[in-house]
Amino acid sequence: MDNKDPKDLLLKYRSGTCDEEERILVDNWYATYNMDVADVSFEEAEAARLEVFKLLPKPNRPNKNLLWSWLSGVAAVSLLIYGASTLFIKEKVPKPETYTNDIKPGSNKAILTLANGKTIDLSNAKNGELASDKGVEIIKKADGQLLYKFNPDAVHAVEPGLMDSLQLKVNGKLSPVKDAPGLNVMVTPKGGQYSIVLPDGTNVWINAGSTLRFPSSFWEMPERRVYLSGEAYFEVRQIKSVLNMQRRARKIPFIVQTDKQEITVLGTHFNINCYNDEPNIKTTLLEGLVKVSSKGGDAILKPGMQAINNGSTLQIAEVDTDLAIAWKNGEFAFINESLENIMKQVSRWYNVHVVYNDEQIKKKKFGAFVSKFKNVSELLHMIELNGEVKFKVQGNKITVMK
Repeated sequence: MDNKDPKDLLLKYRSGTCDEEERILVDNWYATYNMDVADVSFEEAEAARLEVFKLLPKPNRPNKNLLWSWLSGVAAVSLLIYGASTLFIKEKVPKPETYTNDIKPGSNKAILTLANGKTIDLSNAKNGELASDKGVEIIKKADGQLLYKFNPDAVHAVEPGLMDSLQLKVNGKLSPVKDAPGLNVMVTPKGGQYSIVLPDGTNVWINAGSTLRFPSSFWEMPERRVYLSGEAYFEVRQIKSVLNMQRRARKIPFIVQTDKQEITVLGTHFNINCYNDEPNIKTTLLEGLVKVSSKGGDAILKPGMQAINNGSTLQIAEVDTDLAIAWKNGEFAFINESLENIMKQVSRWYNVHVVYNDEQIKKKKFGAFVSKFKNVSELLHMIELNGEVKFKVQGNKITVMK
């Protein structure tokens, strides 16, 4: 909190003697709290946050202890700097003249290719049933979500051996995605995202520039295996074999396979980031249990943990899970994030090409919060406020300059 004592500020805040700058610092202190730069204990910080929470007007109180929930609930948020490289900023700021044009955000867009080769542009398809295949209706809902609705009664009419699904034999090892037969393929382009309900009831949110491969039906399969490239958030439904008809029905595992690892679950919520241009695969668990298997080893994750796989080693860390799924909730949320990582997300969501006039700029770190449904200039100008970088937008190219 710079050189100001947080306790003194809280007392001034309560008595109403804070000036405007001090009031803003108090309102935002906990949201940007950093153990490395604040000379107070976690217990003191938590007590201070609770005091500030009580003092906020009711309409502005945040629902959760999250950076973006807090910032969006507090009026007149300005900026707060911890050091020369980290910036936390408000959304509404003037646009610079250097932006000769602006770029609109992405939207719900995806291409679905069925196992029989039929291709459907989901952004242009009308709502309602799009296709049906061996006991599964494929429906585009009014909210844009794609639903694979499984009808077990229709499956009995399917001749054995003709199921549009993966092989029934589980070989227990990673196999190339291209070797998986009879899969549906959903591709979200840059500037697109989409959500889908798989035939087992599992909900998947697919981020921009990603590909999800999955069977039309998991009927009579010993596992539910899908293949991911890019990023997706999964809410896996727990199901049992033979539609719970057996007396001792076995829970059917859900497996997400990427190029470098497998994630095995029964019923849980988690996020996987496995873009090809990222050095690490990050698996973040929000609810339940997850087993991560890779060449670098195996690990069991508990909620609040993240597995970081670089291809040869597997590391586990505790993280703020809401930062990992900010994209799914319609936000850009960064804390002490490198400019290179920020601009990779900008490139995917706004479908732009990013270039740098100095490679060292990529290493600078920033923090920011903004809706991902705003034009790109909103986010870029926020980052510019610390005076260390500038952006030039020409067509679909963004140049980052010192």
